[in-house]
Amino acid sequence: QRRVHGGVSNQLSWISIGIASLRFRAGLKAQGKEHLLPFKNWTYPWGPVLCVVLNIFIVLVQGWTAFRPTFNTIDFVSFYLELPIFVGMILIWKLVKRTKFITASDMDLETDVYTKDDMEPVDKTWKATGKRVGTWFCF
Repeated sequence: QRRVHGGVSNQLSWISIGIASLRFRAGLKAQGKEHLLPFKNWTYPWGPVLCVVLNIFIVLVQGWTAFRPTFNTIDFVSFYLELPIFVGMILIWKLVKRTKFITASDMDLETDVYTKDDMEPVDKTWKATGKRVGTWFCF
């Protein structure tokens, strides 16, 4: 019997997004810059935490069929192969690039900051509006 399995890459992406959100806000808080954030995530901090927790849960239970009725090695590998690859890619990056884990208070929140002062005035003509809409639709 042939079964099609999905991997965990989507969940790993959402876990990473949730962790990045939490780390970014921790950096803002540690450096006293939360007031500079022009757009607030109304779900913060529970939204990113829920995102991380629920996606970890999905990763863990997604492959439960590999364990029932008996353990199936092929199913297990097809469900969970991406986990060691993901961790391995992070470790290889850290070793090759010699990057270190940055504390929240040491994060660079100054370089390439885009502020309201950097924004150009919005052209309200029909042609400009059409161009913005077209750009949004990628044509």
